[in-house]
Amino acid sequence: MRILQVSQGDASAGGGSRVAEQLARGLSSRGHEVEHVVRMKPGTDVKTYIRWFRRIPGDGFLRNALGIDPSGLRLLTHLDTWWFDVVHMHDMPLAFGGMTARLLVCGRPVALTLHDYSMFTGGCQYPGSCRRFGYGCGHCPQIGRWPFVLPLDLTSLHFRLHRNLAGQPGVVAISPSRHMAQEARRGAFAGRRVHVIPNPVDTDNFRPDLRPEGRALLGVRDDDRIVLFVAFDVSDPRKGFLDLVDAIHPLMQDRPSLHFVVAGKGVRAGGLPGEPMGRAHVLGRMEPGRRLASIYAAADLVVVPSREDNFPCTVLEALSSGTPVLAWDAGGIPEMIEQGAGLVLGMGDVLGLTHGIERVLDGDAGLWTRKTIRERVSARFGLAGFVSAHERLYSMMAARTVS
Repeated sequence: MRILQVSQGDASAGGGSRVAEQLARGLSSRGHEVEHVVRMKPGTDVKTYIRWFRRIPGDGFLRNALGIDPSGLRLLTHLDTWWFDVVHMHDMPLAFGGMTARLLVCGRPVALTLHDYSMFTGGCQYPGSCRRFGYGCGHCPQIGRWPFVLPLDLTSLHFRLHRNLAGQPGVVAISPSRHMAQEARRGAFAGRRVHVIPNPVDTDNFRPDLRPEGRALLGVRDDDRIVLFVAFDVSDPRKGFLDLVDAIHPLMQDRPSLHFVVAGKGVRAGGLPGEPMGRAHVLGRMEPGRRLASIYAAADLVVVPSREDNFPCTVLEALSSGTPVLAWDAGGIPEMIEQGAGLVLGMGDVLGLTHGIERVLDGDAGLWTRKTIRERVSARFGLAGFVSAHERLYSMMAARTVS
């Protein structure tokens, strides 16, 4: 089968693009003819780089206003774009624009993976407390903030565009989580079926045996305990980093063997709990390779205090490394963490985070062994099952037998 994958970037561009690259590689390994088109310059040579030669100043304004930009035009005029059996789009409103997605359909089989809310709202990634996407958007409270870089509220227009796209023959929606599927059916995909295919984890890369390597990299002793926070952008308020800082602060004072490790862009060491004692480790942005995998394995606990999320790769990567996860009840996260693999707490409970960290570090949380955590996540979210689920769906799409 000839399959075109379209995303904002490769694995270095964030969770949705990472999933797109995993799927492209998995399909290629099974003999499918796959091309992966990205807008942001990739770090590898296995995909087509669609950009208007150089970054165009203001291309975000064009995507905001028109739903298409020069990169989208170049994708549409890229001759190879039109001869694939199935087109699978990821991150489209933020990558190439919703209008680009609509023009790519033309009655042929198209899959849309909903990595966030942007494909079934007026364009916001996450709406917060706003529920206007349930009745067409407009009067958007996020105007003036990214991705709404224009001072004009065009969200109702983009919502109608996305609703029109959802209703086109051949369009199939995919969600990594049941939660996001339900939300999509409240928005532009109302009355439409949304197929749930959970994101995968690279179990060959993220594995428990890298624990000694990671602890040596951090320079910690065998009896030291490590709490880890990982985010693409630590400064994103949605990820809840400051809540974790408040939660872990008293523990850093009471536990001299506790280390706080932060991986991601947008944070500096100054002022972090444990920083004056050399027990705060700020690693900066890390690619999803062996170094990051060793840090996951080195940790005794990964905390994911997201206030809004879909199906974050961080949770699966931690569990694949045999490391338990402590998280709030946000988005699809409860669907990922089985009882025994971690703890899911009520949203916004900072004191609960403190107590949860204590329970895990003290062995009072009733969690499985690292080996069992690893085995369970491998069985549920392995790459082979993820690729097979897409193959089956693509076959039905090509045969026009999918609803």
